[in-house]
Amino acid sequence: MLNKFVLEQLIAFFQKNPVAQGKPTTDDEVLNVEKSLNIKLDDDFKEFTMRFGGVSLGMLKYMEYIIPNFLGKIQLLI
Repeated sequence: MLNKFVLEQLIAFFQKNPVAQGKPTTDDEVLNVEKSLNIKLDDDFKEFTMRFGGVSLGMLKYMEYIIPNFLGKIQLLI
């Protein structure tokens, strides 16, 4: 579960900047990614994407996860 302070800050940010928020992922999408890549996504990552979707503001990155897979590393920028 996301840290309460971090979650409150994210909610406040997206309320002020709704254009920055992506389309939230669904349970099925998360399960499909995990199954397709044969990995278990981090719970914080899943919660973030299911609440806020992907986020990218120019070069600014709000959250970054490196997920190992058979190709080496996949870098997910949110």
